[in-house]
Amino acid sequence: MNAALRRLFIAIPFLWVAVAHVGPLLAMVRISLLRVYPGPPDAAPDYGLSAYAAFFSVGGYQASLLRSVVLAVATTVVCLVFAYPLAY
Repeated sequence: MNAALRRLFIAIPFLWVAVAHVGPLLAMVRISLLRVYPGPPDAAPDYGLSAYAAFFSVGGYQASLLRSVVLAVATTVVCLVFAYPLAY
């Protein structure tokens, strides 16, 4: 197998990850920075950090964030406890 074909076989999964995973994440970041969503149809997008300021200043959002982080850590630990011995 020549080097160009090998590079192609390696590039296809990387392109898939970029398109299928990173692309939607970047779209979510762009939407999260908009001041008004959905904005007026003919207006230029107005970006700002007001949504993040509201998120971190309201107590209910902070509690939800903490719960999500605790759940993610607990899930990771449980997966490691069960999967690592099986993989070993």
